[in-house]
Amino acid sequence: MQEVAIEGVIFFWIMLTGLGLSFVFGVLLIILHNILYRKFDRILFIRPYFTQTELALYAAWPIGLLRSIMYMTLILFPDHARKKRFKELSLPISVSRPLKIACAFCMLLLFLTALLGVAFFLYGGALYVINNA
Repeated sequence: MQEVAIEGVIFFWIMLTGLGLSFVFGVLLIILHNILYRKFDRILFIRPYFTQTELALYAAWPIGLLRSIMYMTLILFPDHARKKRFKELSLPISVSRPLKIACAFCMLLLFLTALLGVAFFLYGGALYVINNA
């Protein structure tokens, strides 16, 4: 039986975990997008909050998913979102607790996927440098 290098196994598992997380994140993001755009587009996807170019760009799929991430930011971090994007928004945004938990889980998956992507490239680059030095 052939011996397997532990570095390769670690690299493989970082890659596999990142792919799995990004798949779960993508599915959850599409589900949340279909919920959030129906709830918020009428009141938030208008001219004072978005420029004319952004209204045209974010109306189409897949860039429209970024609009849903902005809505998630408004749900999870309302003070920050009101300071940056939704400055003139005065009415409070009320959402159900399960939707808020789903948005938090989606943002956590986004952060973990990005973190694993950085780890993947740093570890893979370090392995390349060490093995070719």
